[in-house]
Amino acid sequence: ASGEGRQRELSRGRGRRLSARGWILPRPVPPGHGAAQPVLDGGLEESPLALDLPAGEFDVVTCIRMLHHLDDAARRGVLQGLARLSRRYVLVNLSYSSPWYRLRRRIKRRLGQGVSRTSATWDEIKAETGTAGLVVKTRRFVCRYGSEDLILLLEKEQG
Repeated sequence: ASGEGRQRELSRGRGRRLSARGWILPRPVPPGHGAAQPVLDGGLEESPLALDLPAGEFDVVTCIRMLHHLDDAARRGVLQGLARLSRRYVLVNLSYSSPWYRLRRRIKRRLGQGVSRTSATWDEIKAETGTAGLVVKTRRFVCRYGSEDLILLLEKEQG
């Protein structure tokens, strides 16, 4: 087995439960290529705030390839929902904004290449995660200078 099936098999063998849920998002479509089509991204719920699960249900909650589609307010709401579901860790990725990455995005737009809908500065990231009761434990770029894609390991504030 491979992929999610293999993960489930390994988890069951260790007495753990693995749950896969996702959100329905419109897939970004380049201008002139028709309307965006909804895509089921691995699950069924429209928001982690709407998930009918007890708080602290999971050791780690992930949100990959979604936050860069959301505006600031929606991103804060999703982070709060993820923090509620997690006992300790939240793993996310988002698009980082700095002078270098803003220039890179402008160049990509002029070349007709796709770019993330939104990005966040480091101060915005700290504010949004802090509002959700999370702190950045580790951060890594997928490809520094080549991509604004930033992966964050967040931890619930103790206290």
